[in-house]
Parts: sequence; structure tokens; C-alpha cells
Amino acid sequence: MGEHPKTHDARGPDLQHTSSQCATRILLVRHGRAGKKADWRASDELRPLDRYGRDQAQWLVGPLTAMSPGRILSSPYLRCRQSVEPLAEKLGLLLELSHELVPESGGRCCELINRLSRASSSEVCVVCTHGETLGFVLGRLVAEGGVRLVRSPPGAKACIWTLSFVHGELASVGYQAPPQWTREGRRDDAAVATKHCRGSRTANRLTDSV
Repeated sequence: MGEHPKTHDARGPDLQHTSSQCATRILLVRHGRAGKKADWRASDELRPLDRYGRDQAQWLVGPLTAMSPGRILSSPYLRCRQSVEPLAEKLGLLLELSHELVPESGGRCCELINRLSRASSSEVCVVCTHGETLGFVLGRLVAEGGVRLVRSPPGAKACIWTLSFVHGELASVGYQAPPQWTREGRRDDAAVATKHCRGSRTANRLTDSV
């Protein structure tokens, strides 16, 4: 593999606010498998992907590349960076690091997603974060937007949640689970699950009235 992708601190992204009827898509990614936290003795920020997680990172390149992202944002934690570094290398994109995506940063992550959702609709963003942060964000979006989820968040390690926004409002949520690997390292593509759920304007009105 070539050089590691360049990184950039994205704590203050310069976002261009525009009005468009096209959907803005944010691809929320949960980092790949990184062993057991209890078995890791060093700083949790340095806990890397395990062999299974590295396979998951390579798999993510395919479905994420197909969405033609223009930006890749990640938690600065090693396991998140490693989950999207192959994608950044493939696309030649800068890997932007944001402390708004670290564990237990749900509120700040929601603010970041809100800014991204109102940015130029011509750009798809990949956002890699942690399970607890992803779960908080999805819970908040569902409560405010009235969109139902096809499964409970945060989803499997290395899963992809596709959020589509119109004029900054959540319109639909898609979910794609990663494949499973056998002990021999073979990928079981039959294990991949892709689901999609659209929002409801009626649900949005009911939510806003509570």
C-alpha cells in the first residue's frame, strides 16, 4: 500500500451553505472491529483495528467509492482513521480529523452533521465515528425528523448509514451491513444486508408539534 493519506484537523470545516432541491448525503460509518477494549492496556485513542477490522476497512472502499464522496471526515482515534484510510488513498482525498467525532461527543457530532446537511448538495461526505456517538446522533435525528430506522443503532462494526437531507431536513435513512468473514478469511457476500427507510411528512409534523 502507498503512503498514508494526508490528514487535516476538521474542527472548523469551511462549509458553503446553499439552497437546493437535491438531497445532501452523509455516509455515517462505524469504525471496524478493533479487538476488545478490556484487553488493550495503552491509551484507547491508539487502539488499532484487528485483522478482521482491516478486512472490513478494505471492504468499505467498494460501497463508499460507489457513492462518489468528495470529503472524508474521521474521529482522530486510530481505529477510525484506519477504517477510512484505504478509501482516502483510493480516492486521493484528504482525511479530515474532527474532535467532534470522538466517543461521548454526541451533541457536538449532531452540530457537525447539521452543518454538513446544509452544505452544498453536490458533495457527498463520509463521516467515520464510534458506536456510542453514532447511536446518539441517529437517536436525535429520528426524534427530530420523524424517520423510522430499519434496525436499532449503532449497527454492526463497519456498517454504513446513508442519511439523505433536503434543505437541511432528514428525508431518508439507509443501512448497509458489512459482510462476514470465515475463519479462513473468506468473505461471505451473502451476509451483506442493505435496507432503506424513507421519512414521513406526517411524522415530521407530529414530531414538531410535541
